Amino acid sequence: MTERQKRKQRKSWRKNSQKYRQKKKMLANILSNSPPDSENEIEIDNSLSRKRSGTKLFKKDKAQAYRTVKKQKDKIQKMQRIIDKLRKKVQRNRRREERVSQKNADTPTRKVNELTRECSVTPEIRKRLLFGEVL
Repeated sequence: MTERQKRKQRKSWRKNSQKYRQKKKMLANILSNSPPDSENEIEIDNSLSRKRSGTKLFKKDKAQAYRTVKKQKDKIQKMQRIIDKLRKKVQRNRRREERVSQKNADTPTRKVNELTRECSVTPEIRKRLLFGEVL
């Protein structure tokens, strides 16, 4: 096709599409302005409006459920953080208690120190007492 023929073809396409759109609009206007033929059409219109309102309610309920679930998940995460924090605190306290109990435990050195606290003893005797206490 030459350029002239192409332009002519495009022009005819534009005219045809304009006619098609005008016919479509006129048909829609006629159908919307005309009264319904029977009760059946009225029922169909009512069912469509009910369906639309039902979908609106469904979307609204779904959105609310989503928000509720999100709030609950945030609450659960917050509680989980608190639980983890308290668990760590208990763990630290237990370690501290173990260290304190180990300090108070009767070790051979402590026993020897208690025995020799009141009297002066040479380091050699202290060593022998300690080894005797260990065995």
